[in-house]
Amino acid sequence: MCSKIYIHPLFYVFVFFFLLMGNIRFLLLFMALIFIHECGHFLSAKLLGWNIDKIYLFPYGGLTKFQEKVNVAMKEEFFVLIMGPLFQVLFFYGTSPFLPIRYLSIFTEYHYFILLFNLLPIYPLDGGRLLQLLLASLFPFQKTLRYSIQLSYTALLLLTAFFLTHFSLFFLFVLGATFLKVREEEKRNPYLFQKFLLERMLYTFSFPKRKIIEEVSDMKKDTLHLFRKGPIYYTEKEYLTRKKHDF
Repeated sequence: MCSKIYIHPLFYVFVFFFLLMGNIRFLLLFMALIFIHECGHFLSAKLLGWNIDKIYLFPYGGLTKFQEKVNVAMKEEFFVLIMGPLFQVLFFYGTSPFLPIRYLSIFTEYHYFILLFNLLPIYPLDGGRLLQLLLASLFPFQKTLRYSIQLSYTALLLLTAFFLTHFSLFFLFVLGATFLKVREEEKRNPYLFQKFLLERMLYTFSFPKRKIIEEVSDMKKDTLHLFRKGPIYYTEKEYLTRKKHDF
């Protein structure tokens, strides 16, 4: 598992400031919460047979990435997403009774910060991914990717306004790292959509929903489509094979 862990450069800066202030025990508490949170994602993904890419550590928490199909069932995505916060909550309430009083207050503060921050509607945080799943149940996948990023920037703007009244170097690192990650995900969106289409062309999926559409931009997750072109209907594979030079 250690070989799959990537530590973001800003995380080293974050650790340096903790050590500079002599808060080694507090740093260990913070890292323990992040580690357990990501273990929830990691173990649940392993249970489903997913391929894990890496676990990334940032100043605000962690991020587990997978080498899995974009068209993986949404119920599986939901399960993997929710297990991170669940593991963290269970770990917090399971260890709190055994902590000395002088550490309990800061441990509680760290727990709720990591938990609530990761549930913000900012992609690729857990909250942003959950929001994307909700959007994917309502809109075509291409629009879902765009809306997720737009809502992420909106949430970041509101978060920045809040942090201006509660300024600290810690919040500055968190905002900077989060903004860079959202920007990185925005650049990946065209690739994700192409991967989404390529998987539909190469593999056979069995989704319960069916829908008749006219353009690839109307394709949704967890849905099989028939393409209508005048009086002629094409399966996904037929239509995407015909259109493969266009995407």
